[in-house]
Amino acid sequence: MSEAKMVVCALRREDVADSRTAGSPLPANVEAAARPLVFVSDDLSAPRRSEGVTLGVHAWSLPAWAAELPFAIPEEERAAWEDQEVQQLADALQRERHPEVPVLQDAVLFMPAQALLHCSAGAALVVMGRKPGAEWRYVIGSLLREATCPVAVVPS
Repeated sequence: MSEAKMVVCALRREDVADSRTAGSPLPANVEAAARPLVFVSDDLSAPRRSEGVTLGVHAWSLPAWAAELPFAIPEEERAAWEDQEVQQLADALQRERHPEVPVLQDAVLFMPAQALLHCSAGAALVVMGRKPGAEWRYVIGSLLREATCPVAVVPS
């Protein structure tokens, strides 16, 4: 196994539900993996039309102080924030390296787990990076419980 470039894991949905409990081995095993892990759920056997790969590299939300405003955020201000996020996404993708690969880039105004779950409905595969910290554990848990396609977790 030391020569493997990635590991593909069969996954039962009930195992993922148990991963929310203390002492579950799933988060620890994902965190300890040095190679990409691809999780394929046992209930993905039904034929479905899906195409493409969703790569979760960037999701954004409005600043926390925006929720405290007494009125809605002006559309122009929200659009300016979104334009800035789209530019950061374009910079992160560095399209000049592989211009032959078709990419639909989309910076969505969702939390990361919501964004990836939404995109998983039409994808053949969802790929997300694994970062240190607790937030990625929540995102991977949500994806493995609810995604409608296989999920790959790649160490950052």
